[in-house]
Amino acid sequence: MKSIGDRYVHVNCYEAYNTDKDLRAQVKCFQCQNYGTKKNMTRLNNKNIHLSCVPEYEKKCIENEHWDRLYNHVKEIHSALVIPKGFITRLQKLRNGTYIKSGKLIKQYKCGFEYELILDAYLLGDGSIKWNLANKLIEPYSESSMHYCFEIMYGKISEASRRREQKHKQAEKQKRQEQQPILNDMSLESKSNIKYKKDESDITAFI
Repeated sequence: MKSIGDRYVHVNCYEAYNTDKDLRAQVKCFQCQNYGTKKNMTRLNNKNIHLSCVPEYEKKCIENEHWDRLYNHVKEIHSALVIPKGFITRLQKLRNGTYIKSGKLIKQYKCGFEYELILDAYLLGDGSIKWNLANKLIEPYSESSMHYCFEIMYGKISEASRRREQKHKQAEKQKRQEQQPILNDMSLESKSNIKYKKDESDITAFI
C-alpha cells in the first residue's frame, strides 16, 4: 500500500488513482466535450469553454438565436402551440442543403441555407402566405398547411439570397467610403513627412 494524504492505495492502483484524480481536477468543455484545465478555459453563459473553442461556440450561439426566431415566426403565422417534429426536420434538412418534398429528396445543394436566410424568405412570402392561410387552407395550424407555406417560402429563397448579397455589398461600399477620408488624411500626412525630411536634408547640405 502507498499513503496519499489520509488515504492508502495499492501500489498497482496508484497510477489509476492519479489519473482519476487528474480528471477530477479538470473540467469538461461544453463545446467539444473534452476535458481540460481551468487555465485553458473561460466561462461563457455559465459554461466552461476551451479558449480554442470560443469562436465555434459563439457561432453556434448565433445560429441557435436565428433558429429560435425562425421557429417562433412559424409558430406565429400558423397560430400553432408547437411545430411538428416532421416539419422541424424539413427545416433542419434545408439548413444543411437538402430540399425534401413529400418525404423524398428533390435537390441537394453544395451549401445549406442559414436559418436567418430561411426567415428572410418567409418574410418575403408573407403576403402570399397570409392570403393562403386566410382563403385556401382550412387548418392554418396543421402540418399540411405548414408544408404548403414552406413551398411558398422556398420559392423566395433565391430572392432572399440576392437581397442579402446586395445588402452586404452596399455595407462594404459604405464602409470603404467612410474609411476613404481617413486614408486620404494618412496619405497627406505621409507626404508632408517625406517633404519635411527632404527639405531638412536640403538645408543640412548647405550648412
